[in-house]
Amino acid sequence: MQKTLRLVASALFLILPTAALALTISVTGSWDGSDPTMSPRVGAFGTQSTCAAPKAFPGTFGSDTYPYDLYTFYNSGPAECVTVTQQANDPGVNLFVIAYDGSFDPDNLATGYLADGGLRGVVVTYSFTAPADSLFQLVAISSLAVSGSYEFLVTGESISRVAEPATLTLAGLGLLLLAAGRRRRR
Repeated sequence: MQKTLRLVASALFLILPTAALALTISVTGSWDGSDPTMSPRVGAFGTQSTCAAPKAFPGTFGSDTYPYDLYTFYNSGPAECVTVTQQANDPGVNLFVIAYDGSFDPDNLATGYLADGGLRGVVVTYSFTAPADSLFQLVAISSLAVSGSYEFLVTGESISRVAEPATLTLAGLGLLLLAAGRRRRR
């Protein structure tokens, strides 16, 4: 059993750090009606965040329910400037990507707010300072409460995307089954 655990730990070590080598991480996703929603949403009031000139939480807007997806990243180095470029793939999606320190709370949109692009539905680039050795989350919302696909890019020197828990669970389960199969053959 101890050998199996070492095998699983070694395999996860090989899987997880590979994203840390990337300087730019491409994120694609879509909203399909099964996503969580928020109401209201963070307001898109035209001012882009930058590392040199961070902006305060812009306030909220709207009363519809807006679908969102959540992506977690890890900054393994010192505090660094991270750049986000949002691009909507489907016409009319109005993608809006917001950065949060730590974890996102849809019931308190100001808590942990780091940055946003100030504009929705257009290609826009903004930046923020990711704290040293910490997690940050990017929230992709459709500001028009519609379904559709999107893409955004995240660029930084020491960042990596944190695998979703389901992905880690499946990888761990597969390795355990592989180890169990090897054990039976002996």
